[in-house]
Formats: sequence, C-alpha cells, structure tokens
Amino acid sequence: MDRFTLFVSIMNVVTSLIIIYALFNLSAQYKKPGYLAGFFIILIGIASQVYRNIIFHTSGIAPVDTDLPIWVFKDIGVFIVVLTYLLDRKKS
Repeated sequence: MDRFTLFVSIMNVVTSLIIIYALFNLSAQYKKPGYLAGFFIILIGIASQVYRNIIFHTSGIAPVDTDLPIWVFKDIGVFIVVLTYLLDRKKS
C-alpha cells in the first residue's frame, strides 16, 4: 500500500467531515443556493475520490473512468462556490 495515497485518502475523509460540519453551521450570509450546492457537489467529488482510492488499495488496480469521472465534481463544486462568491461581491 502506497503511503502517499493512503495519506491523501485520509485527508479526503477529514475534508469531507469538515465540509459536512460546515454545511450544517453556515452563517445566514452563506446559506445561499450557490454555496450549498457547490459544497455539496465538492463533497460528492471527494467521496468518489475516497471510493476510488479504497478500490486501488484493496485491489492494486486503479479504476478506469468510462463515462463521467465523478471525482471531477470537486472542481465543478469549487467553480460554483467561487462563481457565487464573485456574483455576491459584484452585487454589493
């Protein structure tokens, strides 16, 4: 088992837990649909990355993405959060 991949997997789980905690404790200023959707999509992407890492650790074979690589949702979620932030700043 590769130690670096294991470390990344552990960090992904910790990050997922932090995002879940943050989603339930957002201030009213950040309870906008863009932030909630973005963080939820990031959570889905991180969870799929952890799943891929678990498959790699147990089988030694990296999974192949055939249709839609769900781990890309991390990037899409970050884009949504940043876009929501920029649009909010532009309004004020």
